[in-house]
Amino acid sequence: MNFSLIQVVAPRQFSGSVERFCEDMSTVLPPFSQSSLQFVDSISRALLRNPDFKQYPEMIALGYWLRKSNITRLCQEVKSEDGIRLARGLVFHVAPSNVDTIFIYSLIISLLMGNKNLVRVSAKSSVQKDFIMLVLNEVLESFRDSDLSDNLLVVTYPHDESVSRYFSQVADARMLWGGDHTVGFFTGLPIRPTAIDIKFANKYSLTIISPESVEAATPEQLDKLARLFVNDSYSFTQQACSSPRSVCWVGTSTCTDHVKGKFWSAVQNQVQQFNHELNDAHFSDKLTYMYQHAAEYGSVVSPYSAGALLTVIDTSVSKIIDTSTHSGGGVFLQCQIDRLTDLNSQLNRSVQTLTYFGFNKHQLNKWVSAGVAGIDRVVPVGQGLDFDYIWDGVNLFDNVSRIISVK
Repeated sequence: MNFSLIQVVAPRQFSGSVERFCEDMSTVLPPFSQSSLQFVDSISRALLRNPDFKQYPEMIALGYWLRKSNITRLCQEVKSEDGIRLARGLVFHVAPSNVDTIFIYSLIISLLMGNKNLVRVSAKSSVQKDFIMLVLNEVLESFRDSDLSDNLLVVTYPHDESVSRYFSQVADARMLWGGDHTVGFFTGLPIRPTAIDIKFANKYSLTIISPESVEAATPEQLDKLARLFVNDSYSFTQQACSSPRSVCWVGTSTCTDHVKGKFWSAVQNQVQQFNHELNDAHFSDKLTYMYQHAAEYGSVVSPYSAGALLTVIDTSVSKIIDTSTHSGGGVFLQCQIDRLTDLNSQLNRSVQTLTYFGFNKHQLNKWVSAGVAGIDRVVPVGQGLDFDYIWDGVNLFDNVSRIISVK
């Protein structure tokens, strides 16, 4: 294979051999070592004190997730389990190109477990990714003499099967983020018999709303709801797996045009103030999708649509989940149903996050526990992009470590 294709992105002071990095397991650390905890805390501080990050809600969420108090809580939860937990070894992370921050979460979890980490990022530039790389390099510079600096290498390289094959063969675990095509490609490359794959393929998310709750909301509450909904949706131009692409109004008899109009008008106001990063390509894709959906399903563009930034398409519950062709970019499919169970027939394993407004946990627990075919997480509107170590139903701490039982 041609190692010259590989460009090291971080640490920028790296001068060694990529091959040597992958094959030297002497630097693997114990879980939750002092150096890894200090490293994570330093990243959080660097993110939160950088004023450029404050315009990106997902960056602020990342900084707070990395805070010492949260990481300490995670450590306590993991350490409370039976058995001796050790690092798995070398973890090969394939970062997605559509959500520039997601790989940081799995990387941090793997670092906390003491693993060596090789991260492949897209060569495609983005503001968020460039910021993260800048912060990573700054922190790594200050940890140059720490044993942790030997356990992290971020690289980029063109699509080359021989390089990906080599990294796959030497890894003890692969963290595969991306679309079905990316996951399928890497899954086709051989790994060690003792290695594991943690796969995150295409997913679809939606929002359920109680019309009574919207009607009863004060102007301040409505503005807050709209702002949280926009943060969930328009970050990453609606391409994140956990960003809602459909809205389902639950309670047909109370769902009037007036109620829907109040909500979408508030959303429109918030979108106009949001740093959405939509461009002409997104608008073109959106237009194509609108015509396709109308031609195939007879759907119509709702009067609540507002110019190029917000497009609402009225459709039936049977068409509310479109996992294959949805364009993103501010398009929302919308339907009305009588009760939550009317969604059951449409849910499948491609559905990831359900954000909600106007429901309580008892209602949702009763519905989900009765059995639904899909959904990995149910969270209030505004928490769609909030990360947790259980993601897509997978416990990441468990998957990037091994547990030894001593009896």
